[in-house]
Amino acid sequence: MLKISQNTARIISPVIRGMAQAGTLPHCEANAAASILHEASKAQTEVCNKSKNTMLSATQVAIRLGVCRTTVLRMRADGQLKGVNLTGSRKSLRFSESEIERFLNVRS
Repeated sequence: MLKISQNTARIISPVIRGMAQAGTLPHCEANAAASILHEASKAQTEVCNKSKNTMLSATQVAIRLGVCRTTVLRMRADGQLKGVNLTGSRKSLRFSESEIERFLNVRS
């Protein structure tokens, strides 16, 4: 599991945002990097968890698939990915690890 201090994440995050604003880093990649930093600093999740029952956020799925979070939401709206809202809030949208593997196998 990737772990970094919250102080390090606070230092790196503005650099990533600045690169995105300057156009040297695509916004999708900047968002993914910021999300990774946030998760790593809190040490809550592993980027590559092997458990089949793990529920992943849209941001985690985006990182796993190498796409933007918006693309993951579009794929859900189009029926390509099945996700569930845990409490009815948009922020509680989760995708099962097995669903992501199914999607990757279908694309192969």
